[in-house]
Amino acid sequence: MYVKERNGAQARRKLTGIMNYTNPGAISHNEVLELYKQYIDPEFKWSNFTIEEQAKVIVAPRSNNLLDTTRVRAES
Repeated sequence: MYVKERNGAQARRKLTGIMNYTNPGAISHNEVLELYKQYIDPEFKWSNFTIEEQAKVIVAPRSNNLLDTTRVRAES
């Protein structure tokens, strides 16, 4: 409901452009898996592989990205 109310208020103010609605900051793959294990499946297990092992199975190098939430936070 928060996003719907926020979008309505921004629409009434005729705000335009890119607004990244996401949690600020980064979260790692392992943190996501820990949350999954905590809330969904306590028996879930996984193993990580090395950068070298990863390079053998992916076409492009891995990219870690953050969305800029400055504008959304400024409009709060």
